[in-house]
Amino acid sequence: MASKFKATATKKKPSLLKPVSDTERNGPAYSAPAPYLSQYTNQLNSLQDAVLNYGGFNYDFNTDPKYQAYAKEYGRLGNLARQNTLGDAAVNTGGYASSYATTAANEAQNDYNRQLTAMIPQLEETAYGRWLDQYNMNLSNYGLVKDADDTAYGKYRDTVGDKQWQYGMDWDKYTYNKSYNYQKQRDSVSDTQWKKQFNWQKTTDNRNYKLQKRSLK
Repeated sequence: MASKFKATATKKKPSLLKPVSDTERNGPAYSAPAPYLSQYTNQLNSLQDAVLNYGGFNYDFNTDPKYQAYAKEYGRLGNLARQNTLGDAAVNTGGYASSYATTAANEAQNDYNRQLTAMIPQLEETAYGRWLDQYNMNLSNYGLVKDADDTAYGKYRDTVGDKQWQYGMDWDKYTYNKSYNYQKQRDSVSDTQWKKQFNWQKTTDNRNYKLQKRSLK
C-alpha cells in the first residue's frame, strides 16, 4: 500500500553569515605599476653619441669646397692677368719677348695667388664656425629630447605617487574599519556577558528572596 505521505526535500536554511571578500580579510592589494620605459631611449643614445664622439676641429684648406672655388676663380684671374701683362709688353716691344715682361707677368699672376693665400685664415675661421654650430646643434637636440624624456618620466612618477597615495588611503580605511568592527564585536560580547550576569544575579536574588520569605512564615 502506497504511503500517503510524500517525501519532501529538506530546505537548507540560508546562512546568516555575510561572505567575506579577500579585501575584507587581507586588506587592499597593491598592484605596482609597470617599470618606466622611455620612448626616447634610442634617440637619446644616438644624440648622446653625436655629442660625445664629435670630432675635434681640424682644417685643411685643400679639402675645403669654398677654398677650391676661390682657388679656381683666382687661378683664372691670375692667368688672365699674366696674359694681359705679356700682351701689353709685346705691344710695347714690337712683339718681342723680354725677361722684364715675363717677370711682370709672373708678378701679376702671383698677386692673385697671394690674395688667395690671404683668404685662408678667414676660410678657416668660417669652417670653425660651422664646426661649432654643428656641435651646439647636436648638444641642443640632445637637450630637447632629454627634457621631453624628463617630462614623461615626471608624469610617470606622478602616476606612481597617486597610486601609492590611494593605496595608503585604502589601507588606512581598511585598518580603521577592522579596528572598529573588532571593538564593536568586543562590545557586543561584553554586553552579552553582562546581560547573562545580570539575569543570573536577578534569578539568584529572586530565589534567595523567596527562601527568606518562606523561612519567616
